[in-house]
Amino acid sequence: MKDYLIAERYARGLSESVAGDTDLESVAESLDALHALYRESHDFRSVLGNPAIDVARRIEVLRQLLEGTDTPTVVLRLAELLVRRGRIGLLGDVSVVFHELADTRLNRITADITSAAPLDDAQKARLKDALRRHTDREVRLDCRVDKALLGGVKAQLGDRVYDGSLRTRLKNLTDVLLAEG
Repeated sequence: MKDYLIAERYARGLSESVAGDTDLESVAESLDALHALYRESHDFRSVLGNPAIDVARRIEVLRQLLEGTDTPTVVLRLAELLVRRGRIGLLGDVSVVFHELADTRLNRITADITSAAPLDDAQKARLKDALRRHTDREVRLDCRVDKALLGGVKAQLGDRVYDGSLRTRLKNLTDVLLAEG
């Protein structure tokens, strides 16, 4: 929990340093890309997180690796700061919190959608429109399939869950029938 709170401070600082709302997307994408590289490359993680290697050398490696990419300066500076303070391991949490802050700033929410079968584009559009009307926010869908649902859709927006799955409907019907009998 303490690490998450520390990551939140870095994410807030990063968010406040991004002047325009249009720049939020490119910063978020670059942060995700850097975190993916950090997570997937053992060598990169080993160099950046190794206190036995001089901080200046670790930052030089970071700069060389990001040279020629379209990584915004604010993301590079954040990564350098995390390396200097020995907190580069917080990069993933910083990315998560930054996305939450960007979504709030852009009046947007991500809906985690679980369905029994893949949704086609028309179904996604109807679902997105219904959720947008319900939340008064721009909605992004993150869809996945879970055949255990049997049918229907389950949507999670933040801490709220809307469960329209067949499995839940059958369970509710069973509960009602058992309570009456």
